Amino acid sequence: MKRLDEFPMSIRLIKEIHAILMEGVRGNDKTPGEFKKSQNWIGPAGSTPSTASFIPPPPKEAMDAMGALELYLHKNTEVPLLVSCALVHYQFETIHPFLDGNGRLDRLLITFYLYWKKALQHPTLYLSYYFKMHRQEYYDRLNLVRDKGDYEQWVIFFLKGVIWTCESALQTIKKALQLQEDHKKRLIKEKLSTPYAVALLGYLIEKPHLSIKDAASHLNISYQSAKTLTHQLVNLEILKETTGKRRDKRYSYWEYLDLLSEGT
Repeated sequence: MKRLDEFPMSIRLIKEIHAILMEGVRGNDKTPGEFKKSQNWIGPAGSTPSTASFIPPPPKEAMDAMGALELYLHKNTEVPLLVSCALVHYQFETIHPFLDGNGRLDRLLITFYLYWKKALQHPTLYLSYYFKMHRQEYYDRLNLVRDKGDYEQWVIFFLKGVIWTCESALQTIKKALQLQEDHKKRLIKEKLSTPYAVALLGYLIEKPHLSIKDAASHLNISYQSAKTLTHQLVNLEILKETTGKRRDKRYSYWEYLDLLSEGT
């Protein structure tokens, strides 16, 4: 998102995002950040080009298609923004320009595209869970466009996903706010509601994984004071230690993280 402030949405930026996204995960040996130089295909594990459910365009045609998609990203059009986003998502998924990680990147691009177009101020719209819940329908509807040129049914499916995801995000935000309120009440009940304790609780929304050093730096207090405060939150089961180490311990705002990771 910081790069988008100084650099336009482009093939170059998409490659940068792909390289970062593929660090240390499945597919990181398949030329991260570079378009495919050999044919890829979509299908179950062990499938071949002859048994694949879909074969994207070969490398040369994929390069040309990505050039056309880049031009479309910058084109002034009367198509409503969310409809345009649905078309961009379909087109990228169909081009499948990388050897691996296309789906992960394409889902992320929805958020980046809408942020770049100033429809989002924060990355709060992420359709991955919706697509996961309707995985087979998602693939079937993409194939209906490829086989029959039926864009309307795909756009409707995509827009329903936007509505569902927005409603889900609002519910998650409400739950997160309620969680903070419940934890503040717990601090008050245990007579631990000092300004530093309340400030640390607020910081956990921004940084739900942290060390004692992080807490000390943010609150501008001594390491020992931050350690005491952190241990108090652990005793109240607001924080959990996650490493099991004697040193370099890290702590998790676990209930908040559970809220954010529902369905993943």
